[in-house]
Amino acid sequence: MITDISALEAYRHDSGFSVALPSRHSFGKRASLALMRPRAVEFAELSSRGFGFLSAPVHVMVPRKEMRFQTDGVVWHVCSSELPQRAVREVAHDIFLVSPEIALLHCSLRKDVRELILLGFELCGAYRLGEGDSFRKADRLTSPSALARFAQVHSKARGSALLSRAAKYVVAGSASPMESALAMLLSEPCALDGYGLPAPRMNERIDMPSKSGLSQSKRYYVADLYWPRARFAIEYDSDCWHTGSDRIAADAVRRNALLHMGVRVLTVGRQQIASVSKMDDIAKIVARALGHPLRIRVKGWGERNRELREIVFPWGKDADRNCLWC
Repeated sequence: MITDISALEAYRHDSGFSVALPSRHSFGKRASLALMRPRAVEFAELSSRGFGFLSAPVHVMVPRKEMRFQTDGVVWHVCSSELPQRAVREVAHDIFLVSPEIALLHCSLRKDVRELILLGFELCGAYRLGEGDSFRKADRLTSPSALARFAQVHSKARGSALLSRAAKYVVAGSASPMESALAMLLSEPCALDGYGLPAPRMNERIDMPSKSGLSQSKRYYVADLYWPRARFAIEYDSDCWHTGSDRIAADAVRRNALLHMGVRVLTVGRQQIASVSKMDDIAKIVARALGHPLRIRVKGWGERNRELREIVFPWGKDADRNCLWC
């Protein structure tokens, strides 16, 4: 049974694992114990069976301690609880994959809560990470409410308290790592080194009225980050997707249509997120638009905010080091 970071690697790998059918067997039941018992030869065959993308060590979960054995490149997890069939997916003959919720629970044993929140953004979002800062589009695997319910049901399991805390700050619907980074920086509470602003809705559909009066408007637009009560949106201006005259013209039509609907739009680019002082400016603009003053009263917040930036934006480099809150 593949779990922990190895399960996340499987979900990130484009092999259809996210839509695999639930296992025909319930993990932990006496009748299924023999099927769940791993064998040394199975580890040796992982690469030839299409699982060569898994990095070492491979994390494996078993229902009994006595099922473990001495072998290189394996980290064992023991779960004696009986799990429902939907919590286990059979991705190949006799190769099982835990649900995203269980994978995050096991990750919480080694992850900082901010790292766990970022993983939650990914699994509750519409992308999967690749090498470096690459990513691909993908279906959502879970939801913040599902993570919270799982942590509550399994409240006695190690890591459940951290998973429950992380689930409170995960926002569903992110379409890219940079959208997740921007949302986390703005909305994580000051105690978790963010700016403490209200959480946005992500990739929210904004319908246009049938009689908008605009000749070039669509039936609806999708805002990357959106605060509906304030009618305020942020569009992330990607270097990859927002280049070329046609793309720039389409973005202009989009912004004009939203402005016509009374939705103010702020455009934010990669370099702004990478700069400490420019990100401070963005936070002030958003705070004013939301009518939510910035109240950062955590000692040493400036340095800790840089730690958060390293987590959510690891491939970036600060353009300057002048932070308002240092």
